[in-house]
Amino acid sequence: MIQESLRVYIDLFAKVFRLLGLPDIKTGKESQTIDERILKIELAKKNLLESLNAIEELKKEAENNKVEFQKTIEELNKVKLDKTTLETEYNSLKQLSTKDLNTIKGIIGIPDKNRERLIGFATGVITSLIASGIIYIIQHWFAGKLS
Repeated sequence: MIQESLRVYIDLFAKVFRLLGLPDIKTGKESQTIDERILKIELAKKNLLESLNAIEELKKEAENNKVEFQKTIEELNKVKLDKTTLETEYNSLKQLSTKDLNTIKGIIGIPDKNRERLIGFATGVITSLIASGIIYIIQHWFAGKLS
């Protein structure tokens, strides 16, 4: 009973304080008028609408980025395919040019490096054998004349 009387008494003072714009007895917060509450609700509504607009803009930007990403992937795949095709053509042309170059060298008479080296080696061996033979003959001829 005492608690109930005390509660009624406190509620009465709380209402009076609220009407006077003083802080609330129970919470210690200042009471707000209905106009202030409506202004806060309008401000919250405005902020919420701005947030929704920002979210919509971000969504549109994300969709545009997705489309651009897909286009970039398609272009990259096309470039990879073109690269493969160009590499194949390059290798074919390189083989043809090597064959043509060897054919032209053969027609003009430009010797092959390995063939030229082999001929040089063989000529060196034959020349060395001839020189050794000449020296052998000269030694035996002089040895026969001196004895």
